[in-house]
Amino acid sequence: MSEKAADALWAPSAVARSTRDLKPHGVPAVWAAFAGQAQWKSWVLLGQFIVIGLLALCCIRIARTDPDVVVIDASGKSHYVPHSVASDALLRFLAEQKSKPSDATVLNFTTRFLKLFLAPNSSTVRSAVPEALGMMDAPLKARTDAELKRERTVEQVEALQVRTELSVTALDEVERTEELIHLKARLTRSTSSLVDGSNPKVDALEVDLVERVVPRSPARPDGLEIAEVRVGPMRGGGAQGAGGSPASTAPGSTR
Repeated sequence: MSEKAADALWAPSAVARSTRDLKPHGVPAVWAAFAGQAQWKSWVLLGQFIVIGLLALCCIRIARTDPDVVVIDASGKSHYVPHSVASDALLRFLAEQKSKPSDATVLNFTTRFLKLFLAPNSSTVRSAVPEALGMMDAPLKARTDAELKRERTVEQVEALQVRTELSVTALDEVERTEELIHLKARLTRSTSSLVDGSNPKVDALEVDLVERVVPRSPARPDGLEIAEVRVGPMRGGGAQGAGGSPASTAPGSTR
C-alpha cells in the first residue's frame, strides 16, 4: 500500500465514517424512547402540581370559612344556626363569650384557690401559700404576703403539725360584670393532728371573693385572678369537735 493510500485511510473523515458505520441501527430508537419517556414524566409532574395547587386552594377556602353556630337555650336545648343567617350581633356576642371563663372554669379556679389558701397541711404549706399568692392580683398579693410574713403564719402552721381538709358546701355568684365576678362561698374546714389524727376540730366559714377577668396567658391560663378575699365565721355556725385547734393560725383565717 502506497504512502498516499495509507494517509487517506487514516484521515479523520474516513475514521468518522467508519465509526458511524459501526453504530448499531437500534441506538437512535432507544434515545427516542428515552426522550419520549422524559416528556411523559414532565406532563405527569405538571398534572400533580396542578392537583396540589387546587387542594391547597380548597384547604385555604375551608379554613377561612366561619363555622356554624349552636345556641343552647335556658332549658338546655340546642338550636343549630347556620353562619349565613346568624346576625352580626350574635357573632360578636359569641366572639366575646369565647374569650371569657366559663362557669366550670370559675368553679375550678375558686375551689383550687380556697383549698390552697385556707387548708394547707403543715407538710405542704410552704408550697401551697406561694401558689395561692400567685393567683392574686398584685395589690392583694403584696398586702397578704406582708401580713403572712409579719405574723409568721407559715412557720406557725409548720410547727403545729396539722392536717387540714376543706369542703366547699356552697358557691354562689352574687354579681357579675364585664371585668369582675363577686362570689360567696360556704366552707367546712376540719383540722387534726398530722401524726395520729387526734384533736379534731371543724370550722364553718364564709368567704367573699372578687375575681377579675383578665386575658388568658401562661401565668393566667384560666383568665381569672383574685382581686379581694374576706374570710369570716359562718353566720349561725360554729366549731365542732373536742379540744382547741390551730385552725385559726392557718393562712386566710377569720379576719
